[in-house]
Amino acid sequence: MKKRFEYSRKKKILRELYRFFNQIIFSPVSIFQFFFNNIIYKFFFAHKKKETRGHLSQSKKIAIYLIFPKKGLERSHVNSLDLLISKGFSPLVISNCFLEKDDVIEIKKRCFYLIERSNFGYDFGGYRDAIIFLKNKLPSLNKLILINDSVYFLDSKEKGDWFDFVNSSSLDFIGATSHGSLIKPSFKEVENLNKIVRRIDKNNRNFHYASYALGFSEKILKDKYFFDFWKNIRLTKIKNKVVRRGEIGLTRWAIKNNYSHGSWIETEEIIEGFFELSKDKLLEISFNLSVENGQTLEVKKYYSNMIRELSKEEIINFLYFHISRYSLAYSLTNYLIKDLNFSFIKKKSLALDNKIKDFYLKNISKNL
Repeated sequence: MKKRFEYSRKKKILRELYRFFNQIIFSPVSIFQFFFNNIIYKFFFAHKKKETRGHLSQSKKIAIYLIFPKKGLERSHVNSLDLLISKGFSPLVISNCFLEKDDVIEIKKRCFYLIERSNFGYDFGGYRDAIIFLKNKLPSLNKLILINDSVYFLDSKEKGDWFDFVNSSSLDFIGATSHGSLIKPSFKEVENLNKIVRRIDKNNRNFHYASYALGFSEKILKDKYFFDFWKNIRLTKIKNKVVRRGEIGLTRWAIKNNYSHGSWIETEEIIEGFFELSKDKLLEISFNLSVENGQTLEVKKYYSNMIRELSKEEIINFLYFHISRYSLAYSLTNYLIKDLNFSFIKKKSLALDNKIKDFYLKNISKNL
């Protein structure tokens, strides 16, 4: 075990050294992009946007639905729009690529406005354009949600879903899930699961609500500084900086300004709930963990042959380790959907986990 993770730590050191020298080499470029990317977008990309009025009227509840259908509009896009409408939202569709004529016609039937743009700034770049478009309408709205097509929507009419939670919640800032509140154990700690200390801190600088599903109350929408946040956000084509400036930046802004916040599925409640489950159920969740390649996969593989011999608390610590490194929506997809009526499947999860893919194909895809 130690030899395995000593090797992993060596790889981590090499990776960090590479990252350090990479930052030195590219820091002038990063500095230039920080100060000038918004200007570049304004003068070279913004004017290429295509704006089209849809067939629907605008209501007091708007859903900004960001899509990136680079291979054409999918059935899931159309059915997702239908679901948003059924939940009482007026869709404003942002496409981060330019659409074929037939796709525009199909979308227009299901939105009050469509904006086609270049994929500059990823989802937060698209969200930003939508909120700038809505500038004068924001104070009059009752609810605003931001949704992107990195997920499939699951409609659970009999049990309620995230959209129902947003509609009934008194929170100002609402996510579906969050990430970064669990303090990550080191790979040295995971060599002995009994030594893992579970720590939860929403003041952690990396804590954020995931951008695939975000909701805002009437109170926050009336705050002019909410619009200013979006207007001033620095656009980037570097994904980790999109997370830093977008998801983390927005979450820190809401917390700093004392807005109430929370998510439909709270990470700390998941961890606490593990203690109420049987050991057999915890083993089932462990076997169904979705993990990408890398050091965390090495840990999962190492424990896979001995996990039945672990104590209940060791299994919980094993799960805590993985959840702290992957968001709930990735790592616990199977458990969230089958046991907790979760509203979303991350499309990436289908590539990570064949069991989820099979479940999706058999039980869900026909409804999307």
